[in-house]
Amino acid sequence: MTLQRSTARAVWEAAAARSSRGADDLAQYVNDPLRFCTERLGFSPWSRQAECLEAVRDHHRVAVRSGHKVGKSRLGAAVALWWVYTQPAGRVILTSSGNRQVKSILWREIRTLHRQARLPGRCHLDPGTGLQLPDGREILGFTTDDAERMAGQSGARLLFVIDEASGFPQQIYEAVQGNLAGGGQVLALGNPTRAAGFFFDAFHSARELWHTIHISSAETPSATGGEPVPGLATKAWIDEMIAEYGEDSPIVAVRVRGDFAAESEDAVISLALLRGAHSAWLPGMETEAALSIGVDVARFGDDDSVIWPVRGYHAGRPTVIHGYDTIEVAAKVMQIADQLKRPGETPTIRIDSIGYGAGVVDQLKRRATVKTIGVNVATRSQQPEKFAILRDQLWWGVRDWLREGGTLPPCKKADPELLSARYGYDARGRVKIASKDQMRSSLGRSPDRADALALAVYTSAVPSRAGKRTGRGSRARDFGRVL
Repeated sequence: MTLQRSTARAVWEAAAARSSRGADDLAQYVNDPLRFCTERLGFSPWSRQAECLEAVRDHHRVAVRSGHKVGKSRLGAAVALWWVYTQPAGRVILTSSGNRQVKSILWREIRTLHRQARLPGRCHLDPGTGLQLPDGREILGFTTDDAERMAGQSGARLLFVIDEASGFPQQIYEAVQGNLAGGGQVLALGNPTRAAGFFFDAFHSARELWHTIHISSAETPSATGGEPVPGLATKAWIDEMIAEYGEDSPIVAVRVRGDFAAESEDAVISLALLRGAHSAWLPGMETEAALSIGVDVARFGDDDSVIWPVRGYHAGRPTVIHGYDTIEVAAKVMQIADQLKRPGETPTIRIDSIGYGAGVVDQLKRRATVKTIGVNVATRSQQPEKFAILRDQLWWGVRDWLREGGTLPPCKKADPELLSARYGYDARGRVKIASKDQMRSSLGRSPDRADALALAVYTSAVPSRAGKRTGRGSRARDFGRVL
């Protein structure tokens, strides 16, 4: 028995030594992923794939948004193999928002390329077992809704390849992000299907942190008249998409051009509407409208209390505070109201009165210089034929306010909150907004800023146009600042 074990051990060590030497020979490609693909994997990346390969070599965070059929899955597999075979102690985690994407698409590409190239190491059928080299280098593929499992991945040369990144849960990405501090890198690939989340932020509010690449399906060699590449988008397919859905449809924008759709069928606030509100906003814009302040008071340890001033159709900048008790929040609201009110003016302050907000309402009702209104958003709507509860009415009110000319300052956190809201209809045909828990799941945090804005613009009456901007004048002022 001892002899058998000894013989088996010797065979394994010899195989491991051969595998290790083979892997070491591939280290020459550490700075040349394109040559690794052509010489060792046996396929020639087209120009935009080559650009992406070199971007991963040169940047810690790379986000690639594209139309369909541009070779994203082959790209992700090639990057993973190049990384693990050329980086000392290299590890790759392949993940996606869906199990099929990892197991049936990404891992199939990995196994195909590994087999064709006859690379050392064992590539298992199950992506969870992965591709393993004797020295510990490996590629693992899995999806998970367990942030702790994702956060448990470690290594100085760790690469995350996130496919279908637009639908990847925000809270799981935050777990991934925690691994980047130790030298890890990330490649995010996807069609831009959602105007919220980390992938959207990579091309907008967080773009200074990412190297971004945009690829249209119309750029592929098969679509431009170059040498056709099997599986890539063709001109005939693109023409069919445009004929079926229309040149300006959101479907063509996402699936062909690789653009974030300006409109979404179930979005409360569209990207186009928000962009219009940003482009029309000016700091210090003067209006004749009264000052209204919306206050959302934090109810959970990680949430923020937000104070957002609005005059008619012009929103100031929100003030964000964290860790304040109800007395301190009330004092901050009064400070802002006193700074922004005109002589003799009595600002209206609307506060979400559920939970800790009730204490702030009690504090401010003692102040005669402001009109304080506690708003219980869980109560029956004032328009019961259109909305079930008041919260639905408030969120829809933001949509109406923006459509009538409301202007907003760009805000890295408020923008995704506003864009994250989705709506449907109940059995009576009334508008029903996604719950706060659903938004929290999508965003990875509570939509505190958007809730404060909804309170600020809320009115049970038809909005007046008196609050429209009148231009900049000598009395123009800025409505506070972001803390």
